[in-house]
Parts: sequence; structure tokens; C-alpha cells
Amino acid sequence: MIMEPDSLAPDKSSIYSSYVKAAKKMLEMDPLQKPKQDRYAPRTSPQWLGPQIEGTPVGVSMDNARLAIVAIGKLMFAQFSELVNDFYNNGLPSNLSGGRNPSLDYGFKGAEIAMLRQVLVEHALKNVQNEKNASTSIFQKIAAFEDELKVVLPKEVESARVSVENGNATIPNRIKDCRSYPLYKFVREELGTELLTGEKAKSPGEEF
Repeated sequence: MIMEPDSLAPDKSSIYSSYVKAAKKMLEMDPLQKPKQDRYAPRTSPQWLGPQIEGTPVGVSMDNARLAIVAIGKLMFAQFSELVNDFYNNGLPSNLSGGRNPSLDYGFKGAEIAMLRQVLVEHALKNVQNEKNASTSIFQKIAAFEDELKVVLPKEVESARVSVENGNATIPNRIKDCRSYPLYKFVREELGTELLTGEKAKSPGEEF
């Protein structure tokens, strides 16, 4: 359904994996050292000297772990950026975004696909006999549901978008219940900043 993660960013994944391996190796070693000893004492060693803590090994281990986490975050961002691109998702629906072009949104499409697949597979395994019947099979109903969705959804989404843009949304904005609403209200009403959709030539910085 989607491309392999390594094929989306193969040049980055090899670099990031080296950070992960280095951090893992450092975490497998004990940062507690014996006096005047340059090497780490492995966790399998019977020598445990609690108060002999060297700042450098601990700092290096923490820094390598930080670099590994940052690298993983960048790799995830790069992969999800590709997953929301309609060119790579083989016709799968994109996440809802602020604009009409779903490829502008960086969402967790890959995770959503995996979760949906897991739900469908579990349902099919629990209802093996019903899956043989066309009237009760969930997999055989997917095609009919997709055809119906292609007809109805574009009109409903556009209608809802127009209502929101005109300030006449059917469902009120629930951000009013959040503690950060005063800041949101200041940005939207006082400064007049509009929702970013990627459809206007005006950049966000020009609105201030």
C-alpha cells in the first residue's frame, strides 16, 4: 500500500542508524568508572563503584542519545512528508489539512493506514465464516463504500470549508474551551491572521 520506509529516504536512514547504534552502544556500557580508568566497565562486570562517577562519559552518553532521538525525528518527518504526497500513496486518501491540497499537510498517514489495517484484519479473523458472505463481509463492502464516498465526500468537504471560511460553521470551534484560547483569539481576531491553506500568495510573515 505504501513504499518501504528506507526507500523514501535511503540516504538519510543510513546516517541516522549510525547515531542509533552509537547511542545504543553507549547505553549498554556502565558510566560508573573505576579511578584512573579510561574504559567503561561493562554491566556484566562485578565491580560497581557507586561514587566514582565521571562527568564526561555520562555527558557523552546523554549527548549521543539526544542526537539519536533528533535523527529519528528528522527521518520520521521526511518519511511522513512523502507519505502524504499523492504521487507515492497509490490513490490512498490523504489526511485532512488546512488547505484543499492534502499533499501540503505533514500528517501521520502511515500510522493511520497501519492502524486501519490492523482493525480490518482483526475483524476478519474473528468473523471468518461471515467474510464468505457478500452481504456480511466487510472487505467486500469496502469497494462500494469507496464509490459512495467519492461521490458524496468532495461536495460535503467543500460545503463545510465554505461555511468555516464564512464564519457559519455548523460545529462551533472547540478551541474556545482550551486554556490557550486567549492567545488563539489574539492571533485570529486582533492580528487578523487567517488559517494557512497554501492557496494564497501572501506569506505568514506579511500578515504582521
